[in-house]
Amino acid sequence: MRAVYVFALSFLILVSPSVALTDPEHIISEKIRSFVLAKHPAWAKDDIRITFKYPEDTFEKIAAYGDKAAVKIGQVSHLFRPAGSVIFPIEVKENNKTAKYLIRAKIEVFRKIVAASKTLRRKEIIAPDDITIEAKDIALLPEKYFYSVDDVLTREVKSSIPKRSVIFEWMIKKKPLLHRGEKVTILVISDKVKIETRGIAMDEGNMGDEISVKCDESKKTLKAKIVAADKVEVKL
Repeated sequence: MRAVYVFALSFLILVSPSVALTDPEHIISEKIRSFVLAKHPAWAKDDIRITFKYPEDTFEKIAAYGDKAAVKIGQVSHLFRPAGSVIFPIEVKENNKTAKYLIRAKIEVFRKIVAASKTLRRKEIIAPDDITIEAKDIALLPEKYFYSVDDVLTREVKSSIPKRSVIFEWMIKKKPLLHRGEKVTILVISDKVKIETRGIAMDEGNMGDEISVKCDESKKTLKAKIVAADKVEVKL
């Protein structure tokens, strides 16, 4: 009797179906996360969010495989960028047979960076109340943003920046020491003489920059080096 029981139990084990693949959405999500980090190691400390689009039928099909099935991301072009809305090729292998699926996903990578807390106007000088640190999706952004508010304080806005927008390097500039149209003292220096005269700055710039200045008396335009907030130097 015992021998019959053991035989019956062995038969049931052989014919029982394998356990279904548990939570294919989680498995594929982790495969995609690993793939993304392999492409972008710098995102390891960021908040990576993966959202699937219309995946129900595909996940149901993949869930029908046994728990021993191997799931992986299929081959992609070397130009493939895992960011934003993309399509991933998924391969499921079981009993030496491979099935292929296409899954739509949205990859977002959130990082805390500097953004405008209000609309900033052209030529406005950035103050502490003008900016904030916000978590923004940087997956598709050019790496020209700022991490610290100190990097943008006292900078001058080059063009209008909408409220809550990320602040990029090209949107701001260092506040000029000298603005176009400002009155300046022009110090003309040669080997034998030193002359001071007055004029107008034709460009803006900072200490050490070369700008054009127009002399009040001669009306001539000269190239001069900024040496102080209201003084330029011309060497003949």
